Amino acid sequence: MQVKICGLTRPEDAARAVELGATHLGCILVEGTPRAVTAEAARTILAGRGARAMIVLRAPSFAEAMGRVEATGIPCVQLHSYREEVAAPLEDAGVRVHRVLEAGMREAPRCAAFLAKEIAPVHLDVGGGGSGQTFDWSDLAGLDLEHVFVAGGITPDNVGDLLAYAPWGIDVSSGVEGSPGIKDHARLAALFAAISAGEDES
Repeated sequence: MQVKICGLTRPEDAARAVELGATHLGCILVEGTPRAVTAEAARTILAGRGARAMIVLRAPSFAEAMGRVEATGIPCVQLHSYREEVAAPLEDAGVRVHRVLEAGMREAPRCAAFLAKEIAPVHLDVGGGGSGQTFDWSDLAGLDLEHVFVAGGITPDNVGDLLAYAPWGIDVSSGVEGSPGIKDHARLAALFAAISAGEDES
């Protein structure tokens, strides 16, 4: 299973997440949000960790997104509140784009269309992302979730319920924190233990 730990603000948290099994790491470059970091900090936090690094942006222009990619040296972006006229040119420029789609059955056709084109993974989240709230995971039943990250309110206590729907990946931030941006290493360990236990049962 793919596991992304997002909202990282400290190198030691990124390092511990990878030790435990994280496959993806994310830093948020959205000013004014609780877990925002600078491009320089993101480069320090994410570089050389052995997991796919990505930067999280909200509604950027093409120029803004490319500027962040160049400033961090990280050619992978997760786009919240994105416009396709920004996302597609980024891909044409060699940037891997993870699109965040609103969770719910009404997004299922659009999600399937992106995946059929073999575009980079999509993330299903509440309100376009960043809410820290779960959605009704029963909406996932019967969907092809290959290359789909599920996000929103995932914790060590409830991840086992989500695993019943066999998502390709999960995207976790606040559910493993002691305070915004500060990952609790005990909760990180509990998350990966719960994932391992859930996979053993399946």
